[in-house]
Amino acid sequence: MHGSESDALRTPVSAVYARALVRAFGQTRGDRDELLKGTGIRLEALDQPGAHMPVSSLVVLAANITRRHGELWPLSAAAVWSTSLQGALDVATRTAPTIADALATGARFGSTRAPFVRNRLRKTARAIQIEISPAVAMDEALWHAVALAVSLNVHAVYVQLLEDAIGEATLQFPWSPPAGAERLLEHYSCAVKFNAAAFIFEVPKALGARPSPFADPQLHAKAIEALEAIENPQPDTAALAGIVERLIAARLPQRLAEEEAARLVG
Repeated sequence: MHGSESDALRTPVSAVYARALVRAFGQTRGDRDELLKGTGIRLEALDQPGAHMPVSSLVVLAANITRRHGELWPLSAAAVWSTSLQGALDVATRTAPTIADALATGARFGSTRAPFVRNRLRKTARAIQIEISPAVAMDEALWHAVALAVSLNVHAVYVQLLEDAIGEATLQFPWSPPAGAERLLEHYSCAVKFNAAAFIFEVPKALGARPSPFADPQLHAKAIEALEAIENPQPDTAALAGIVERLIAARLPQRLAEEEAARLVG
């Protein structure tokens, strides 16, 4: 069952996304400070190993970028939607036994790595679909940008899993083609459909039984175990103390207020 929007906004998310965004769009220190305005995150904190931030901070950062660069900004930030940032989710999806299993894995655990979206696995007579929707409130332009980044990541995974059959898959967007859509289409090998009923990645059902070229039962099991640990975290006082210590160090010589520390660690 999905939690509330306020729960989603407080959920910790890896700072690697924010770091990649700031590096892509912050050419000067002034640019980087502007991008981080309102996020509650200091630039120095992004370089802390294992740093996390609440989803609310990441959403504000993405909104700042969208206002400055428009909704097609993900096309200029390949590092943000690369599979390398997806950690155990990428491993679990790739090493699943079949394409159907890969889709089920992505739908189940997609929100553990990207808690700003929700995923729903749907099956029709002809297709297997992952329907993706925002988990938090976003204006139209921001959601279009975030959805574009998510779709590029989904494509990056399945272009390798489906190989020569990627052209049979379809990405569906529930809005009209944006200005500059020709730039967008250059990034996809699958079919792209606008004015659809929902934001959906669809694979023909006939491809569901196709083995993954990266299938690895042991590695898949380990990755699922790691994702389940993220999904159901156990209290770890030492780890929490370490996170707070890094946040304090990043703020020196200024003092990190207790309320802000609590917000930053979610």
